[in-house]
Amino acid sequence: MPPPTTVEAFVELLEKSRLIEAAQIEPYVLRLRAEGLCNRPKDLAGQMLKDGMLTEFQVRQLLMGRWRGFIFGKYKVLEQLGSGGTSSVFLCEHTLLRRHVAIKILPAIRAQNETTLARFYREARAAAALNHPNIVRAFDVDQEGDLHYIVMEFVDGASLYDIVRQHGPMDVTRACHYIRQAACGLQHIHENRLIHRDIKPGNLLLDRQGTIKILDLGLARFFANAAGDSLTTRFDNQSLMGTADYVAPEQAMDLHSADIRADIYSLGASFYYLLAGRPPFDGKTITQKLIQHQTQIPTPIAEVRPEVPGEVSNLIARMMRKNPEERFQTPVEVVDALKPWTQQPIAPPPDQEMPRRSAAVALHLAAEEEVSIPRLASSGIRRLSKTRLPSSTSSPSSPSKSDSSGALADPQSPVRADPSGETHTEPRSTSETDVHPVSRPVAGPSPAAQEVTPEHGGTAKPAQAAPERREPPPRTVTLRLGTLLILLLATSLCAGLASALAVWLLLVRL
Repeated sequence: MPPPTTVEAFVELLEKSRLIEAAQIEPYVLRLRAEGLCNRPKDLAGQMLKDGMLTEFQVRQLLMGRWRGFIFGKYKVLEQLGSGGTSSVFLCEHTLLRRHVAIKILPAIRAQNETTLARFYREARAAAALNHPNIVRAFDVDQEGDLHYIVMEFVDGASLYDIVRQHGPMDVTRACHYIRQAACGLQHIHENRLIHRDIKPGNLLLDRQGTIKILDLGLARFFANAAGDSLTTRFDNQSLMGTADYVAPEQAMDLHSADIRADIYSLGASFYYLLAGRPPFDGKTITQKLIQHQTQIPTPIAEVRPEVPGEVSNLIARMMRKNPEERFQTPVEVVDALKPWTQQPIAPPPDQEMPRRSAAVALHLAAEEEVSIPRLASSGIRRLSKTRLPSSTSSPSSPSKSDSSGALADPQSPVRADPSGETHTEPRSTSETDVHPVSRPVAGPSPAAQEVTPEHGGTAKPAQAAPERREPPPRTVTLRLGTLLILLLATSLCAGLASALAVWLLLVRL
């Protein structure tokens, strides 16, 4: 449909989209018109955005005349999180459960390519095989008409690429913590016989609690059956797989010879980016960068930033050795090597580094918390505020919620696609809550009535409770002001009578 030119046309689009119930729209519009705030479609859209009834993405689409694709299957599209070469990622809400997820959608035109569609479903299988707090989880894969999509964990955060690009190089300790968490996620990938093949700062997402999530397994492959991986053979030989700024030398030369050590190289190049604010090599073209990865040694990070300890600089250099045999052989070795700089917990990331969400998205996320948190009130579980979370950020295995899987997109790709499959170019826009068990009083025997039996692993068993002995309350005397006055008067009267009697007796004797 053409862009709406009247309020009535905008309301018609809104009703067709099913974003808001028709019964709620009419009285809202009448109230705004009575207040003189609803003379043009942009006025109405702006007011609905301000009141949290629509998101920025929804407003943009409606003002362009697009109303299809906001509701598909069981999900409502709230916001676009990112886009890549073959797919787009949206923040969606389950219409019944009010649960927020990130959904990666393969546009209909892309799904017509048999190989692209097969790789899309292979990504879903790879993500479903993983379950780790430092990896974005996949919940479901489905199809709605011509649209194929993967339902993933929503993490409210930003990619390390965006954070460094907008706020500059990171503190050494902070960078060590984030790389350590990413290495823990890579170790889980390795143990499940997978290779990621596209580790880069844009695929390392940081949530608001300080947890790193590895995302985008679109290039991953199972190395256990690589010989029979016809999909990899048919597709991978057609182009470079990976990102030129971070790709390992052997992966650029021969995709099928790359193993987990190629991911370690890419993680080392990402580490370099966090500390230097730029990739290890400065080639102008993809070919130049690939040659530099093959033949040159990057400038030691300690020379780029003198405050970086020599040991950290050497660690990055070892991760980026040209010969895979000279690198760390597994990600867990990187985790162990980073221990000296990750002993103390760090604070969650500052709010200014996190993405700004529209009022409607904030209301939706708050509503989700109101639904989920009260149900935990009687179980001894409560939400911790951000100031209580540093200890969890120090451990990469600490559970977290959430990817805005928004960083799933390559940050350099300006192409966007809406759920209806229409591709267009638009500006790039730059919360489930952790719950932790806490102690609380419960009915039953007191701690003194528990005995521990070390020979059975320290299991606590209730002991025979002794009869309770109550001490008699101490006796106290409380004098009110009126009582005190009466006592004083009585004392004075008695003293006067005694004096008068003594004088009378004396006079009698005389």
